[in-house]
Amino acid sequence: MKLSDRLFLTLVLALVALWSGLSHQVISGQTRVIAWDAYGYYLHLPAALTFHDIHDYAFVDDHLQAYSPSDTPYQIFEQDGVRTPTYTIGVAILWLPFYLVADLWSRIDPRFPADGMSQPYQWMVLLAGLFWLGIGLYSLLRFLGGYLRQTTVRVVIGLLVLATNLFYYAAVEPGMPHVYLFALYALLLWQLEVLVRSPRPWRGVLLGLTLGVMALCRPSEAIALVLVIGFLWMTCGGWRGGLAFLRTNWKMFGLAVLSGLVIIFPQMVLWKMTTGHWVYNTYAAYGHTFHLTHPHLLDGLFSYRKGWLVYTPIMLLALAGMIRLPRDARPWAPGMIGFVVVNIWIVLSWHIWWYAGSFGMRALVQSYAVLALPLGLGWEAWTGTTWKRSVIPALACLAAMLNLFQTWQVQEGILKQDGMTRSFYWSTFGEVEADLSRLRWLDIPEGPVLPPLVRETVSRLSADQDTSGRISWAEGRPCWLVQGRDQYSPTITLVLNDTLAREWAGQWMGVHAWVLAGNDQASGEQGARLVVHVQQEGREGAWYGMQAVRMVELNHWWPLSYEFRMPDDLQPGDKVVSMIWVPDSQDPFWLHELRLERLYF
Repeated sequence: MKLSDRLFLTLVLALVALWSGLSHQVISGQTRVIAWDAYGYYLHLPAALTFHDIHDYAFVDDHLQAYSPSDTPYQIFEQDGVRTPTYTIGVAILWLPFYLVADLWSRIDPRFPADGMSQPYQWMVLLAGLFWLGIGLYSLLRFLGGYLRQTTVRVVIGLLVLATNLFYYAAVEPGMPHVYLFALYALLLWQLEVLVRSPRPWRGVLLGLTLGVMALCRPSEAIALVLVIGFLWMTCGGWRGGLAFLRTNWKMFGLAVLSGLVIIFPQMVLWKMTTGHWVYNTYAAYGHTFHLTHPHLLDGLFSYRKGWLVYTPIMLLALAGMIRLPRDARPWAPGMIGFVVVNIWIVLSWHIWWYAGSFGMRALVQSYAVLALPLGLGWEAWTGTTWKRSVIPALACLAAMLNLFQTWQVQEGILKQDGMTRSFYWSTFGEVEADLSRLRWLDIPEGPVLPPLVRETVSRLSADQDTSGRISWAEGRPCWLVQGRDQYSPTITLVLNDTLAREWAGQWMGVHAWVLAGNDQASGEQGARLVVHVQQEGREGAWYGMQAVRMVELNHWWPLSYEFRMPDDLQPGDKVVSMIWVPDSQDPFWLHELRLERLYF
């Protein structure tokens, strides 16, 4: 590798390291990177090496109490007296040397307990993510150099790091498996080419270990075999040539199979010791599965919730570049095209297709190593003319700026990791401060793009005017208490006549309330909601319910409001009902005023 390539790679890694160090407060010693799912991949190491407890995992309770990696120990599957980690050991294998260094450090330095979770262990996970990112980028530099111009290779590396959510999972959440799988995919591509050109037994060992660890990181990554089979089929001249190559190099491929089984065997032993079965699917035990006949392709690619191409638009260029594979990288065409299609199908067939809390479609991050070559081919093809030579780089720079800015927004809590909607996305676009009022668009997915110019009150309830005897007082205001048995507040109910049904059909309305929450436990699925229900006889109608507590400051009177669009098929006799509803909570919640409004834009 040329000196200029080394300097470029060093610069890229230094940028990731700087962002990671600042994000995780490395200097101040407040790093907390082993959390949530990351802890599930990690706990194999303290279980085996520090606590020698691969049966009961009793130390997990101590970790949760001392370090709070998550709210509950969901990383340990427990059923009928069986306790076993939910996730397999692949990432832990890649962390092993870093863990040993951290463990030695903690035993020497009295400032840190050797408990598997103190600061040296946290720092080493950050370093492991950076190291394996470097392995992946180095492998791609070597691999892409055979197909692309040197400047294009650097552009591709820069775009993969700066313009995709690979950056987030390398710098912000390196405890997740994606950056490691990205590195293994890149290593696989490079080593496959070297293996075909110069077959050696030890290359077979490396191939088997790489594929085995990939399957242990995420079992679905076994689809990497599509790449192997496709490449061998093309480079060896079809099935006959491929079989001849296998016969000639049977020792190398025998060692590949053996190495893969050897690296997978410890996981099978662990399952046998903890569950009594050589193979045990904790995902299935949790009810997690793939729905291969009903993939969420449109949602997974284009939705605001987690749409891959919404949050990582630079990959449009990679998909466009795939049409160049048969001409400019023929040996890889069937394998890469087949892999990308099958991988997207499988990933978006997962029953939790949005993959819980994440930035963008995280389950596709590792495939960026495979998409690097199509991305480079697309770059060279689409920058070949004068006007494209300016437009495409400009758009790529905008994609990188957007990715880095949204990475920062996620870290600051401005952009959410789950439950995103179109209206919430655009309400936070370009914003640099979090605003509680924007959270309404997480529950009301369709919202107006512009604020209303006029808000006309059509109905109003106020505790100041209530004489029913149900009035309470809280923080200096008369109000209605909504709690326990009284889970419904006083209600606005409007029955539409001919005129209103005609005028309000398809129009924007608003609901506004002054509320006070006494406890944040009244949030979530069973917490307080500001509700509007359009009741239509014989028709579905419309129901809007916004979680209230996450949008207010506790123990202060706070305004709640959102806008909603009335159904297009309103008829006389339809009802518009609005209230505060607390379905199942004993925590106090007060309402001072409720107002229904018509909006004019």
